[in-house]
Amino acid sequence: MKKRLVMRLEDFFARGKSFLPLSNDLVFKAFFRPPYEHLLASLISSMYEELKAHLPTNDPIVKLENLNPELIPECLVKHGGELAKVFILDVKTKNTRQAKDGTYYYEYANMEMQNYRDKNIYPRGLAYLTRTFSDQPKQGEDYEELLSVYSFIISSVNLGLFEDQENYIRAYTFMSYVIHHDPELGIRMIFIELLKFNKKIHELKTYADYWLYFLKNAFFVNLQESLIYVEKGGIMTEALERILDLSEDQKFQEYYKIRMKQQREQEKRVKVAREEGEARGEARGKAEGKAETQRRIARKLLTKGMKQHEVVQTTGLNKTEIAKLAARISSISSR
Repeated sequence: MKKRLVMRLEDFFARGKSFLPLSNDLVFKAFFRPPYEHLLASLISSMYEELKAHLPTNDPIVKLENLNPELIPECLVKHGGELAKVFILDVKTKNTRQAKDGTYYYEYANMEMQNYRDKNIYPRGLAYLTRTFSDQPKQGEDYEELLSVYSFIISSVNLGLFEDQENYIRAYTFMSYVIHHDPELGIRMIFIELLKFNKKIHELKTYADYWLYFLKNAFFVNLQESLIYVEKGGIMTEALERILDLSEDQKFQEYYKIRMKQQREQEKRVKVAREEGEARGEARGKAEGKAETQRRIARKLLTKGMKQHEVVQTTGLNKTEIAKLAARISSISSR
Protein backbone atom coordinates (compact mmCIF):
# COMPACT_ATOMS: atom_id res chain seq x y z
CA MET A 1 0.00 0.00 0.00
CA LYS A 2 2.74 2.46 0.96
CA LYS A 3 4.72 1.68 -2.20
CA ARG A 4 1.68 2.32 -4.39
CA LEU A 5 0.92 5.57 -2.52
CA VAL A 6 4.53 6.76 -2.89
CA MET A 7 4.38 6.11 -6.65
CA ARG A 8 1.15 8.09 -6.91
CA LEU A 9 2.67 10.97 -4.95
CA GLU A 10 5.81 11.02 -7.11
CA ASP A 11 3.65 11.16 -10.26
CA PHE A 12 1.35 13.80 -8.76
CA PHE A 13 4.14 16.21 -7.86
CA ALA A 14 6.09 15.45 -11.06
CA ARG A 15 3.09 16.87 -12.94
CA GLY A 16 3.42 20.11 -10.96
CA LYS A 17 0.26 19.49 -8.96
CA SER A 18 -0.59 20.75 -5.48
CA PHE A 19 -3.02 19.43 -2.88
CA LEU A 20 -6.26 21.30 -2.45
CA PRO A 21 -6.20 23.63 0.59
CA LEU A 22 -7.78 21.92 3.59
CA SER A 23 -8.16 25.33 5.20
CA ASN A 24 -10.85 26.10 2.62
CA ASP A 25 -14.33 25.31 3.98
CA LEU A 26 -15.49 23.58 0.75
CA VAL A 27 -12.49 21.24 0.74
CA PHE A 28 -12.75 20.77 4.51
CA LYS A 29 -16.36 19.55 4.26
CA ALA A 30 -15.65 17.30 1.28
CA PHE A 31 -12.56 15.82 2.96
CA PHE A 32 -14.54 14.54 5.97
CA ARG A 33 -17.76 13.51 4.26
CA PRO A 34 -18.88 9.84 4.50
CA PRO A 35 -17.27 7.34 4.47
CA TYR A 36 -14.36 9.29 6.00
CA GLU A 37 -15.91 9.96 9.41
CA HIS A 38 -13.03 8.14 11.08
CA LEU A 39 -10.67 10.88 9.91
CA LEU A 40 -12.85 13.50 11.56
CA ALA A 41 -13.03 11.37 14.72
CA SER A 42 -9.22 11.32 14.79
CA LEU A 43 -9.01 15.10 14.37
CA ILE A 44 -11.48 15.81 17.18
CA SER A 45 -9.91 13.21 19.47
CA SER A 46 -6.49 14.79 18.93
CA MET A 47 -7.92 18.18 19.97
CA TYR A 48 -9.35 16.60 23.14
CA GLU A 49 -5.90 15.21 23.92
CA GLU A 50 -4.32 18.61 23.29
CA LEU A 51 -6.80 20.24 25.70
CA LYS A 52 -6.90 17.45 28.29
CA ALA A 53 -5.80 19.80 31.08
CA HIS A 54 -8.85 21.99 30.43
CA LEU A 55 -11.55 19.40 29.63
CA PRO A 56 -13.45 16.99 31.89
CA THR A 57 -12.08 14.04 29.93
CA ASN A 58 -9.96 13.18 26.89
CA ASP A 59 -11.61 9.82 26.24
CA PRO A 60 -11.24 8.81 22.56
CA ILE A 61 -14.06 8.82 20.02
CA VAL A 62 -14.79 5.25 18.92
CA LYS A 63 -17.67 6.09 16.58
CA LEU A 64 -18.76 9.26 14.80
CA GLU A 65 -22.03 9.88 12.98
CA ASN A 66 -22.39 12.80 10.56
CA LEU A 67 -25.64 14.70 11.12
CA ASN A 68 -27.59 17.31 9.15
CA PRO A 69 -25.49 20.50 9.52
CA GLU A 70 -28.59 22.73 9.41
CA LEU A 71 -29.58 23.93 12.88
CA ILE A 72 -33.29 24.50 12.36
CA PRO A 73 -35.18 25.75 15.43
CA GLU A 74 -38.20 23.75 16.58
CA CYS A 75 -40.32 26.88 16.09
CA LEU A 76 -39.36 28.99 13.07
CA VAL A 77 -41.45 31.96 14.25
CA LYS A 78 -40.32 34.04 17.19
CA HIS A 79 -42.50 36.28 19.32
CA GLY A 80 -43.62 39.27 17.27
CA GLY A 81 -43.85 37.26 14.05
CA GLU A 82 -40.16 37.45 13.08
CA LEU A 83 -38.56 34.38 11.50
CA ALA A 84 -35.98 32.58 13.63
CA LYS A 85 -32.54 32.19 12.03
CA VAL A 86 -31.48 28.87 10.52
CA PHE A 87 -27.77 28.13 11.09
CA ILE A 88 -25.79 26.04 8.60
CA LEU A 89 -22.60 24.48 9.95
CA ASP A 90 -19.70 22.94 8.06
CA VAL A 91 -19.90 19.77 10.17
CA LYS A 92 -22.23 18.45 12.88
CA THR A 93 -21.69 15.05 14.46
CA LYS A 94 -22.88 12.74 17.19
CA ASN A 95 -19.90 11.04 18.81
CA THR A 96 -19.58 7.86 20.84
CA ARG A 97 -16.73 7.96 23.36
CA GLN A 98 -15.34 5.16 25.48
CA ALA A 99 -14.51 5.84 29.13
CA LYS A 100 -11.54 4.22 30.85
CA ASP A 101 -13.88 1.75 32.57
CA GLY A 102 -15.06 0.52 29.17
CA THR A 103 -18.49 2.17 29.20
CA TYR A 104 -19.74 4.28 26.32
CA TYR A 105 -21.30 7.75 26.34
CA TYR A 106 -22.40 10.24 23.71
CA GLU A 107 -21.96 13.89 22.79
CA TYR A 108 -22.54 16.35 19.94
CA ALA A 109 -19.85 18.32 18.12
CA ASN A 110 -20.03 21.24 15.71
CA MET A 111 -17.12 22.26 13.53
CA GLU A 112 -16.55 25.37 11.38
CA MET A 113 -13.64 26.25 9.11
CA GLN A 114 -13.49 30.05 9.13
CA ASN A 115 -11.90 31.63 6.02
CA TYR A 116 -12.59 35.32 6.66
CA ARG A 117 -12.26 37.71 9.56
CA ASP A 118 -15.62 38.12 11.25
CA LYS A 119 -16.00 40.57 14.13
CA ASN A 120 -19.05 38.58 15.23
CA ILE A 121 -17.34 35.18 15.28
CA TYR A 122 -17.57 34.85 19.06
CA PRO A 123 -21.35 35.46 19.36
CA ARG A 124 -21.93 33.43 16.19
CA GLY A 125 -20.01 30.49 17.64
CA LEU A 126 -21.93 30.83 20.89
CA ALA A 127 -25.21 30.83 18.94
CA TYR A 128 -24.22 27.58 17.17
CA LEU A 129 -23.23 26.00 20.47
CA THR A 130 -26.33 26.96 22.44
CA ARG A 131 -28.72 26.08 19.58
CA THR A 132 -27.30 22.55 19.42
CA PHE A 133 -27.52 22.23 23.20
CA SER A 134 -31.03 23.68 23.58
CA ASP A 135 -32.54 21.72 20.67
CA GLN A 136 -31.92 18.40 22.44
CA PRO A 137 -34.76 17.93 24.94
CA LYS A 138 -37.94 16.52 23.47
CA GLN A 139 -41.37 16.58 25.06
CA GLY A 140 -41.27 14.61 28.31
CA GLU A 141 -37.48 14.19 28.46
CA ASP A 142 -35.50 15.09 31.56
CA TYR A 143 -32.83 17.77 31.38
CA GLU A 144 -30.33 15.41 33.00
CA GLU A 145 -30.36 13.44 29.74
CA LEU A 146 -28.88 16.35 27.75
CA LEU A 147 -25.65 15.43 25.97
CA SER A 148 -22.48 17.49 26.08
CA VAL A 149 -21.80 19.78 23.11
CA TYR A 150 -18.38 20.82 21.80
CA SER A 151 -18.22 23.60 19.21
CA PHE A 152 -14.95 23.91 17.25
CA ILE A 153 -14.10 27.00 15.22
CA ILE A 154 -10.93 26.49 13.18
CA SER A 155 -9.72 29.70 11.59
CA SER A 156 -7.29 30.10 8.70
CA VAL A 157 -7.26 33.88 9.22
CA ASN A 158 -6.49 36.20 12.10
CA LEU A 159 -9.72 36.40 14.08
CA GLY A 160 -8.59 39.60 15.78
CA LEU A 161 -10.01 38.37 19.09
CA PHE A 162 -6.93 37.13 20.89
CA GLU A 163 -4.05 39.14 19.46
CA ASP A 164 -2.49 39.48 22.91
CA GLN A 165 -2.29 35.69 23.26
CA GLU A 166 0.10 33.29 21.55
CA ASN A 167 -1.87 30.08 22.15
CA TYR A 168 -3.26 28.64 18.93
CA ILE A 169 -5.97 26.67 20.76
CA ARG A 170 -8.20 27.67 23.66
CA ALA A 171 -11.40 26.32 25.20
CA TYR A 172 -14.25 28.26 26.84
CA THR A 173 -17.13 27.22 29.04
CA PHE A 174 -19.46 28.72 31.65
CA MET A 175 -17.73 29.58 34.89
CA SER A 176 -18.73 31.02 38.25
CA TYR A 177 -17.04 34.39 38.72
CA VAL A 178 -17.26 34.09 42.51
CA ILE A 179 -15.61 30.74 43.18
CA HIS A 180 -14.16 30.02 39.69
CA HIS A 181 -16.17 26.81 39.58
CA ASP A 182 -16.94 25.01 36.32
CA PRO A 183 -20.55 23.76 36.64
CA GLU A 184 -19.77 20.94 34.18
CA LEU A 185 -22.70 21.74 31.92
CA GLY A 186 -20.98 19.85 29.14
CA ILE A 187 -20.66 22.92 26.94
CA ARG A 188 -17.33 23.90 25.39
CA MET A 189 -16.46 26.39 22.66
CA ILE A 190 -13.00 25.75 21.21
CA PHE A 191 -11.10 28.20 18.99
CA ILE A 192 -8.16 27.02 16.88
CA GLU A 193 -6.14 29.68 15.04
CA LEU A 194 -4.00 28.02 12.38
CA LEU A 195 -1.90 31.15 11.81
CA LYS A 196 -0.53 30.78 15.33
CA PHE A 197 0.48 27.17 14.79
CA ASN A 198 4.10 27.66 13.74
CA LYS A 199 5.70 24.25 14.19
CA LYS A 200 7.93 23.00 11.40
CA ILE A 201 7.35 19.52 10.01
CA HIS A 202 10.37 18.07 11.84
CA GLU A 203 8.91 19.39 15.13
CA LEU A 204 5.63 17.47 14.86
CA LYS A 205 5.10 14.98 17.69
CA THR A 206 1.42 14.52 18.58
CA TYR A 207 -1.53 13.70 16.38
CA ALA A 208 -2.79 17.22 17.03
CA ASP A 209 0.49 18.55 15.60
CA TYR A 210 0.16 16.42 12.46
CA TRP A 211 -3.47 17.38 11.95
CA LEU A 212 -2.97 21.11 12.47
CA TYR A 213 0.07 21.18 10.19
CA PHE A 214 -1.95 19.33 7.56
CA LEU A 215 -4.96 21.66 7.86
CA LYS A 216 -2.78 24.75 7.63
CA ASN A 217 -0.26 23.69 4.99
CA ALA A 218 -1.82 21.02 2.74
CA PHE A 219 -1.70 23.29 -0.32
CA PHE A 220 2.05 23.89 0.20
CA VAL A 221 3.08 20.34 1.16
CA ASN A 222 5.71 18.91 -1.20
CA LEU A 223 6.80 15.34 -1.95
CA GLN A 224 9.37 15.20 0.85
CA GLU A 225 6.82 16.33 3.46
CA SER A 226 4.23 13.94 2.04
CA LEU A 227 6.62 11.04 2.56
CA ILE A 228 6.89 11.96 6.25
CA TYR A 229 3.11 11.46 6.50
CA VAL A 230 3.45 8.17 4.65
CA GLU A 231 6.07 7.00 7.17
CA LYS A 232 3.89 8.16 10.07
CA GLY A 233 1.44 5.47 9.03
CA GLY A 234 -2.04 4.81 10.32
CA ILE A 235 -4.63 7.57 10.24
CA MET A 236 -2.22 10.25 8.95
CA THR A 237 -1.32 8.12 5.92
CA GLU A 238 -5.05 7.70 5.26
CA ALA A 239 -5.50 11.47 5.55
CA LEU A 240 -2.71 12.01 3.02
CA GLU A 241 -4.26 9.54 0.57
CA ARG A 242 -7.67 11.17 1.05
CA ILE A 243 -6.41 14.66 0.11
CA LEU A 244 -4.57 13.12 -2.85
CA ASP A 245 -7.78 11.45 -4.07
CA LEU A 246 -9.74 14.66 -3.64
CA SER A 247 -7.07 16.71 -5.42
CA GLU A 248 -7.25 14.34 -8.42
CA ASP A 249 -11.05 14.17 -8.51
CA GLN A 250 -11.94 16.02 -11.73
CA LYS A 251 -15.61 16.56 -10.82
CA PHE A 252 -14.73 18.05 -7.46
CA GLN A 253 -12.00 20.16 -9.08
CA GLU A 254 -14.57 21.66 -11.44
CA TYR A 255 -17.03 22.23 -8.60
CA TYR A 256 -14.29 23.84 -6.49
CA LYS A 257 -13.22 26.20 -9.29
CA ILE A 258 -16.82 27.28 -9.95
CA ARG A 259 -17.51 27.92 -6.27
CA MET A 260 -14.25 29.85 -5.84
CA LYS A 261 -15.11 31.99 -8.88
CA GLN A 262 -18.57 32.67 -7.44
CA GLN A 263 -17.03 33.51 -4.08
CA ARG A 264 -14.53 35.95 -5.64
CA GLU A 265 -17.31 37.60 -7.63
CA GLN A 266 -19.41 37.92 -4.48
CA GLU A 267 -16.48 39.40 -2.57
CA LYS A 268 -15.90 41.85 -5.44
CA ARG A 269 -19.58 42.91 -5.41
CA VAL A 270 -19.45 43.43 -1.65
CA LYS A 271 -16.24 45.46 -1.99
CA VAL A 272 -17.69 47.65 -4.76
CA ALA A 273 -20.92 48.17 -2.80
CA ARG A 274 -18.93 49.09 0.30
CA GLU A 275 -16.74 51.54 -1.63
CA GLU A 276 -19.79 53.11 -3.28
CA GLY A 277 -21.51 53.38 0.07
CA GLU A 278 -18.43 55.00 1.61
CA ALA A 279 -18.20 57.41 -1.35
CA ARG A 280 -21.87 58.35 -0.98
CA GLY A 281 -21.39 58.76 2.75
CA GLU A 282 -18.34 60.93 2.22
CA ALA A 283 -20.18 63.08 -0.35
CA ARG A 284 -23.21 63.32 1.95
CA GLY A 285 -20.94 64.21 4.83
CA LYS A 286 -19.29 66.97 2.82
CA ALA A 287 -22.67 68.32 1.74
CA GLU A 288 -24.00 68.22 5.29
CA GLY A 289 -20.82 69.88 6.53
CA LYS A 290 -21.15 72.66 3.99
CA ALA A 291 -24.84 73.17 4.87
CA GLU A 292 -23.99 73.33 8.59
CA THR A 293 -21.32 75.98 7.84
CA GLN A 294 -23.89 78.03 5.93
CA ARG A 295 -26.39 77.71 8.80
CA ARG A 296 -23.74 78.93 11.22
CA ILE A 297 -23.10 81.96 9.01
CA ALA A 298 -26.84 82.57 8.69
CA ARG A 299 -27.31 82.57 12.48
CA LYS A 300 -24.58 85.17 12.87
CA LEU A 301 -26.04 87.37 10.15
CA LEU A 302 -29.57 87.15 11.57
CA THR A 303 -28.26 87.92 15.05
CA LYS A 304 -26.63 91.09 13.65
CA GLY A 305 -29.97 92.16 12.17
CA MET A 306 -29.62 91.28 8.49
CA LYS A 307 -32.95 90.84 6.68
CA GLN A 308 -34.04 87.28 6.00
CA HIS A 309 -34.12 87.66 2.18
CA GLU A 310 -30.58 89.04 2.28
CA VAL A 311 -29.41 86.07 4.36
CA VAL A 312 -31.01 83.74 1.76
CA GLN A 313 -29.05 85.46 -1.01
CA THR A 314 -25.81 85.40 1.00
CA THR A 315 -25.86 81.79 2.23
CA GLY A 316 -27.84 79.99 -0.45
CA LEU A 317 -30.14 78.43 2.15
CA ASN A 318 -33.87 78.38 1.36
CA LYS A 319 -36.46 80.78 2.79
CA THR A 320 -38.08 78.14 5.02
CA GLU A 321 -34.82 77.22 6.74
CA ILE A 322 -33.86 80.89 7.26
CA ALA A 323 -37.31 81.57 8.74
CA LYS A 324 -36.88 78.68 11.18
CA LEU A 325 -33.44 79.95 12.24
CA ALA A 326 -34.81 83.48 12.72
CA ALA A 327 -37.70 82.17 14.82
CA ARG A 328 -35.34 80.16 16.98
CA ILE A 329 -33.06 83.19 17.53
CA SER A 330 -36.08 85.36 18.37
CA SER A 331 -37.33 82.75 20.86
CA ILE A 332 -33.96 82.61 22.62
CA SER A 333 -33.68 86.40 22.74
CA SER A 334 -37.14 86.83 24.30
CA ARG A 335 -36.38 84.53 27.27
